[in-house]
Amino acid sequence: MSKHMIKNKQKGSALFFSLIILSLLLAIVFGISTIIFLQLQSVARIGESVIALSAADSGIEKTLYDRKFYSYPDELPPSSSFTLPNGASYQTIIYSPGDPECPSDAASWFCVKSIGVFKNTKRGLKVSL
Repeated sequence: MSKHMIKNKQKGSALFFSLIILSLLLAIVFGISTIIFLQLQSVARIGESVIALSAADSGIEKTLYDRKFYSYPDELPPSSSFTLPNGASYQTIIYSPGDPECPSDAASWFCVKSIGVFKNTKRGLKVSL
């Protein structure tokens, strides 16, 4: 083999290795960008979850308010639902102490289940009062 043929093969191999390295770098960049994109979506859903949980808490607070200021001595306060100004909503369901959804504590007057909704996220709270 002549020196001229060996040089030509080496020139082609440099191009081949540079394409391999470029392809690997491109794959790494695409992988990292996918991970970052998924993390950003997760952070956005956490915000929606907090708002939905706050809406559920508002339902519990409304039930406590109704219990205190519109006393229902012999009956349970009414179940309710409401849409808040930020677009979140809640629905409360009231259970009596004998209901399977409510623990049979002697100290329980009633139980409240509140479900908060914001966009496609639902969060719920359940308390015994």
